[in-house]
Amino acid sequence: MNIKDMAGVLHRNGYNLAKNTNPKFLFYCKTENKDFSAIVLVDDIHFEPVNGPLIFQSIRESLEKTFYLRGYTSVNTLFIIATANPFSYKMLTDTDLTFWVADVNNDRIISYASNDSRYDTLRQALEKPPTTEPTHKFTRHKFFSTPFITILFAAINVCIFLYMDFFGDLGDILYMYAHGTSEWRSIIEGGEYYRLITSMFIHFDIGHLCNNMLSLVALGSQLEPAMGHTKFFITYMISGLAASCASVFYHYSYDANVISAGASGAVFGMFGAYAIYALFDMIRHRQVSFRKIAILSILMIYNGMASENVDNAAHLGGMIFGCIIAFICCICKKNKI
Repeated sequence: MNIKDMAGVLHRNGYNLAKNTNPKFLFYCKTENKDFSAIVLVDDIHFEPVNGPLIFQSIRESLEKTFYLRGYTSVNTLFIIATANPFSYKMLTDTDLTFWVADVNNDRIISYASNDSRYDTLRQALEKPPTTEPTHKFTRHKFFSTPFITILFAAINVCIFLYMDFFGDLGDILYMYAHGTSEWRSIIEGGEYYRLITSMFIHFDIGHLCNNMLSLVALGSQLEPAMGHTKFFITYMISGLAASCASVFYHYSYDANVISAGASGAVFGMFGAYAIYALFDMIRHRQVSFRKIAILSILMIYNGMASENVDNAAHLGGMIFGCIIAFICCICKKNKI
């Protein structure tokens, strides 16, 4: 049972969600005459685990102080900790807290510190196995959770690389230029705007290709299910196009006689989008935090500036547009637009 299902059970049992600024702790409240009951649903799935019992005790004391002052004669607080690692909360057994540990992997309450009969119905509802969904719904879920756009982009890049490597010399600048690399004179003066897109799928060597594809697959496998296939496709393409434009105008401003190509601009767009989605906590079971992805992106840009033959303008342009698009998507999703 996930957090959303647990929240639904609490709501059906008469508990109403109270406003709270900390999304890790969801407060569900119910009043009967002069009795106040609060259930604090602790989200240990999408957020960092709570270290120690102090914060739980602080929450309970705050609730008791607030509602005793409001005239309630009884204030009860039950913590339900939804976690995939239930044994990490064994330290709470040494306290006088009333708590349950909900093992989301097995849909059961495996540790609780309350024998109060008022919670029996609630506990049974939380442990009730989820209703089996029809086969077609399961198939649809698997379809939408499979990052096939990521796989498609990676396959296209690999196929184009193998084709160009087989039929020509990747070290030949004229050969690479003839197949669609970016060069500002051809685009601005010659009107060959198609190079803004074709250059996104061309790589100069196997190392160049592998670095970009490994990053794309690692990010896309988590980001695409969170964004959805269409938004992910649009974000990738616009980030790549923005990266190409940034590269062209940068080289134009310095009158640089260079050609550029690669998926790194679009990949940096994915870095930016991933960071924004992590910031809004919209990537389920994410493996990298917002802070880590932001630091990694800064280090990659810095490393590029300290290295030769790295198109930092493209990287920065792609990342900026990836952040912008992801931010708009997150705001729209939060406001259900």
